[in-house]
Amino acid sequence: SSGVYRLSHGIDIKKVSIIGNPTGSYSYNENTNAYTCLILDSEIENVDILYTSNRNDRVVIKNIMIKSNSCVFSKNSATFIENTPKNEFDLTISKQNVNGLNLSKSVNIFVENVYITGCSGYGIDTGTINYINNVITTNCNIGFKVNKDGRITNPYSSGNNIGFEIYGSNNNINNIWCDQIIKYGIYINSQNNVDNLMITGNLDQIGYCGVYNNANLNNSKFDMIMGRVSQYYAGITYNNTPESDRDKNCAFYN
Repeated sequence: SSGVYRLSHGIDIKKVSIIGNPTGSYSYNENTNAYTCLILDSEIENVDILYTSNRNDRVVIKNIMIKSNSCVFSKNSATFIENTPKNEFDLTISKQNVNGLNLSKSVNIFVENVYITGCSGYGIDTGTINYINNVITTNCNIGFKVNKDGRITNPYSSGNNIGFEIYGSNNNINNIWCDQIIKYGIYINSQNNVDNLMITGNLDQIGYCGVYNNANLNNSKFDMIMGRVSQYYAGITYNNTPESDRDKNCAFYN
């Protein structure tokens, strides 16, 4: 049902579904009960707000907001100096490793219309063989952690340190929107091969490169529009960028 629920610990979802009120705003307001909002106590760290621990449980998570106050996203107020690198945005972390939704131990979970904000770890770990639709992450350290065999549709990552971190194969991520990111829009981070990755969508206002590949990437396709990427080095050419910072001044770094 709708309402604001304050949590003193994380919740392990076992053989139940969490389905909130589908109406209301994604902007949290203390004075409204138009939607379903789960808020973690601000003094807690090293916790998953919602998680699944049993691989065989089949649950649905839908129409809720998950909120932490463990970090704050802000616009950098420092004066712009021509030809000087500058982060457009900042993320200040007050409590460590607070994660919104952890699906890493389960399969065949359905998540839809979920808004996650203010998590100092990650917004959502999509796990393996799970179905993610219309999920928004804002003001988190990492918006989406994408494992493997995921079917992810219409994800929105905004105001995060990293938009999407991908560390597994066989993922289909359709119609992403990713903007106002401090570092990388998409960070492919694996010591192993990442195969059969398909991504479509838009990147805009990205601090470093739009896509950073730190894996052996095979049989993959990107169909994307990249707008304002590499804002950190705005006005500075790639050839005038220090060798160690080339990933911060290009669209795709491999």
